[in-house]
Amino acid sequence: MTVNQQAASNRSAVAIAHGKWSALISLRGAALLQLSAGNTKIVTNDWPNSDDWFAGSTLAPWVNRLDAGTWVHNGQTLHAPINDAKNNCANHGLVHDHIFEIVQKTESSIELSTLIHDSAAYPFEVKLNVYYELTEYGMSSIISAKNVGTQRAPFGAGVHPYFVSDPDSILTFDAYEQFEVDERMLPSTKTLATNPGSETRTIRLNNKDDFTDTCFGGLTRYAEGFAQAFITRPSTSERVTVFQNQELGYLQVFTLMGNDFAGGNTLVALEPQSSPANALNTGDGLVWLEPGQVWSGRWGVDIEEVSK
Repeated sequence: MTVNQQAASNRSAVAIAHGKWSALISLRGAALLQLSAGNTKIVTNDWPNSDDWFAGSTLAPWVNRLDAGTWVHNGQTLHAPINDAKNNCANHGLVHDHIFEIVQKTESSIELSTLIHDSAAYPFEVKLNVYYELTEYGMSSIISAKNVGTQRAPFGAGVHPYFVSDPDSILTFDAYEQFEVDERMLPSTKTLATNPGSETRTIRLNNKDDFTDTCFGGLTRYAEGFAQAFITRPSTSERVTVFQNQELGYLQVFTLMGNDFAGGNTLVALEPQSSPANALNTGDGLVWLEPGQVWSGRWGVDIEEVSK
């Protein structure tokens, strides 16, 4: 099924295209469901119950798990709905099931918007905009948040796209920090690379021994302050690059394996995000928006051929 065909069968999804690039964006959660460069599928939601895995969703006003779905603000305990019963956590914020409004759309771009407000879990008013654009160089996305309320608001954001890998694919990136987690997948300790500055992380994406659901910080920055992660496909001489700016200071890596996912392929969620899990409780990476203040984070994807 092509991107345009799937868009026609799903009223809540919108297709954009430019040259060899095509993408399918869902209004639900402003999710990047699919991304392709010509015949090469890069991002997918093509497996049963992909919504249960937050496929492509925008995550805000927190990312990953919130311990017991509770946090305290000005002496008041706030409660978010538990959607990870196994770990007793509220996972991935409040907007993954919002139906976003279309602000503007062209053949190659789309901007979506929603208001974040929940009296029980998040008694603030933050307007969230998500922009996707395709160019000859690939896909670029900007997540922006504006505090439209009257009080200072804590905030975090990220995305949850799933990338397709081949049997011999390898993920590499440089990160100085790695968050260890407890039995409920909440950050417990932070370990540092042995060599100050950076450490190259290598994950074999179709090796069950390399399964991971881990957050990394201290990302090495390259041109214009962007960090980069690479999925290399030796069999096709292709390398997918995921980049993220300094405002998205963390990378969550989550691998899915087995025949239930995308025809038996391994999928890897590379999740650029502004904070690690449970930030509303720990304060780690948490952004505080003053009334009227705007925050934005940028990330994107490209692909290139590399020599074997």
